[in-house]
Amino acid sequence: MAPQAFKSNEIRRRFLSHRSISEVHEEDFNSQQNLYSSGSNLPDYEKGKTKVCHESRPSLMSSASNWENYSGFINLLKVILLFANAKLFVENLLTFGYRIHVLPSFWGLVKDPMHWTNTWIFIEINIFAMVSLHIERLMAQGVLSKSTGKIAHVINCLLIVVAPSIQILLAPEMPIPSFISLIISIVFFLKMWSYSQANRWYSAKSAAMTTENVKQNKKRKRRMSMPSTTADDKQVEMMYPNNLTTANLYYFILAPTLCYEMEYPRTEKVRPYFLFKRLFETLFLFWLMIALIQQWLMPHLDQAAVNGAESTANFLHHLLAMSVANNIIWFCAFFLIFHSWLNFLAELLRFGDREFYRDWWNAQDVQYFWQAWNIPVHKWCVRHLYKPLLRSGYSKKFTAIMVFLFSAVMHEIFVSIPLQRLRFYSFLGMITQIPMQPITTFVTNKFGPSYGNMLVWTQIIIGQPLGVLAYVVDYHS
Repeated sequence: MAPQAFKSNEIRRRFLSHRSISEVHEEDFNSQQNLYSSGSNLPDYEKGKTKVCHESRPSLMSSASNWENYSGFINLLKVILLFANAKLFVENLLTFGYRIHVLPSFWGLVKDPMHWTNTWIFIEINIFAMVSLHIERLMAQGVLSKSTGKIAHVINCLLIVVAPSIQILLAPEMPIPSFISLIISIVFFLKMWSYSQANRWYSAKSAAMTTENVKQNKKRKRRMSMPSTTADDKQVEMMYPNNLTTANLYYFILAPTLCYEMEYPRTEKVRPYFLFKRLFETLFLFWLMIALIQQWLMPHLDQAAVNGAESTANFLHHLLAMSVANNIIWFCAFFLIFHSWLNFLAELLRFGDREFYRDWWNAQDVQYFWQAWNIPVHKWCVRHLYKPLLRSGYSKKFTAIMVFLFSAVMHEIFVSIPLQRLRFYSFLGMITQIPMQPITTFVTNKFGPSYGNMLVWTQIIIGQPLGVLAYVVDYHS
């Protein structure tokens, strides 16, 4: 070794011997990200520039390293999850055989007239919608008083749910078609309630407005809730009762919202590619859900109907076996409805407000989950239930409980009526969300957001198949 090189190494060795370990660590930690994140920044001993190959540095997985990039392990978990579910699917095929028959199921519903009850339900709820429109017109003309019109609206809205429920209970049992038609009836109920209540607000506002108020109000620049009939699509300010038209009503009925307004934010044009992409997703996911139900879920439900109530061990076995399949189907249903279908309707109608959900999957407590996963229902509850109760003088805590009670009743209706059995399992499942709120908040504050989020996911994964299994075992008992 040359004298000059030996002298340089000796000076470096003496200098390092006088530095504290913490100083060495600090320098090494600052350069560690660059050392390990790129193959071009390897230590000097890899490049053959020096024989010194050891420096003070912690292992990456130790807490002292401050290393945060574990994306490779996340990818590994994704691959493991993919193979684990593939194994379950293969085992399902070997055990139960191929059970997917989508088209015959629909043909069986069409050719049997006893299943046409749900078709008549779709027709009659439109009749109730027209009744709501004419009640509002009679009130605007002064034929009906406000109090009489209010009572008529309440009766009409209740009939939207009560009449289909009676028809389903009197018809032969057909749980899945009845479940779909009853959900649509409940959606119509929520829409018509909003239509009547919002028009009452518009009526009061219109009566109180002066000519000067009208002039100032016309400065607003939001589009009408129905397409403009003029070529240049002028932005026209609507006032009650000019909005009481069939076109305006059916724009609201078809629009992906439960809250009525005279006018909505609108997009400039329809994008054909986006429209057909959402339609394809809707059709594909609908087929996939039916296939998963027939192939993956129904075999376990059939077994649970036979021996699910024999022992706690059997019930727990079927619960865990269903948990994965049930939640995959539930997520497919969420994506189908709240992303694909509602975006398809919004694009077709040029409806501008596309916030149909928020990041519920990151929910750290139960309250945020219920606020984020179904924005149309959440907006309806806030606008037509929560705030009116607050304005009536009730406390926030009492009002929040009332909202959960209303949601629990709605869940029990669209589960128990199609099954033609009133067991309150769905109602109790919703009520348990009230004590779960402080529990998930405590876990988040005590142990961190990740644990709160895991607790929310745990109740979703276990709670839904538990409810389904309870109804199935009771249905076949």
